Amino acid sequence: MSKKLYVLPGTHSNFESIADSQLTPQGKLYKKSLIRVGEWIHPADRSQKFEVTLDRMKEWIKNFEKGVVKVFVPERHTADPSKNRGWLKQMFIEGKELIGIVDITNPDAQKQIENGDIQDVSISVDPNFEDSHGVSYGEVMRHIALTLMPHIEGQSGFVALEGDNSYNLIFLEKENKGGNNMNFTPEEIAKLQFDFEQKKQESISLNKELETTKVKIVDLEKQIKDKETKIAEFETKKKELETKVLEFEKIQTQAREKAIDVKLENLITTGKVPPAHKEALKAILLQNATVKLEKGEVVISDTLLEIFGENKPVVDFEEHSKDDTKPPAAGKMTDEKAEKKADEFLKDRQKK
Repeated sequence: MSKKLYVLPGTHSNFESIADSQLTPQGKLYKKSLIRVGEWIHPADRSQKFEVTLDRMKEWIKNFEKGVVKVFVPERHTADPSKNRGWLKQMFIEGKELIGIVDITNPDAQKQIENGDIQDVSISVDPNFEDSHGVSYGEVMRHIALTLMPHIEGQSGFVALEGDNSYNLIFLEKENKGGNNMNFTPEEIAKLQFDFEQKKQESISLNKELETTKVKIVDLEKQIKDKETKIAEFETKKKELETKVLEFEKIQTQAREKAIDVKLENLITTGKVPPAHKEALKAILLQNATVKLEKGEVVISDTLLEIFGENKPVVDFEEHSKDDTKPPAAGKMTDEKAEKKADEFLKDRQKK
């Protein structure tokens, strides 16, 4: 008759690498929470309950420390020696958890644990262990399986232990009463895996969109920077042009002032404007104001100079000894020459 071997899903937690020379490990030592206080049920008969208490944990520890059996750490539930990955070195209780110190001797298993590929265990318990002499020890832990899932969800009936057909495994399920261990049917697991893959693909798609958006943002920032550079260049050119306009306007003002001086000097020389009125007339003529007449809008200064030019002399500096219609004496300029001189002065200043 085959013996029973209860399999209980362990606590989902990380392995913690430790150093303890007193335990004389053959491989690497890891601290792992094996199981917590709680209730488990038989999947074929849910009225059958297996309660893990602190007293039960103490019994497992006592029999382990007696050396009733050597607790091995296989890859999943098997007694095949080729699949063994280490040994249990120590057990103790912390709060409501049973803690195990395991010596993992297989390098590949060490890597999987340290990479986080393996995080779960399932413990197997013989409810009534007898040694080869027929001595009964009660409940004894037989092995601690490294698993991806704490146990085979939805498993019913008995499954023979691989490598030791004298045992039948009974996979108990955790009674969900707000504890940390959750149990699901294969259909529920399949749905969870499907939902997980969907979320994973959505996450990948969102990450791609994020990367594309980042590239676009970088491109837009470059475009904005280029625009800002061009705007700065435009502002510089604008200031340069404004400076040149101010310089040109200054040159124009100087040339106009020079031309007015020349014209006034001619008018004074020909006796058409009294010398005493020169500064007052110059101030008026420099205003460059306009006025609307019948023939249209005209510049006041140009009109005044034209009127003064047509007037008869009001002052005879030569006591009327010469004919007014004769050309001016040598060294005196006509209005045409004065305007030409002013234009030459303006062009010369513009070149500078």
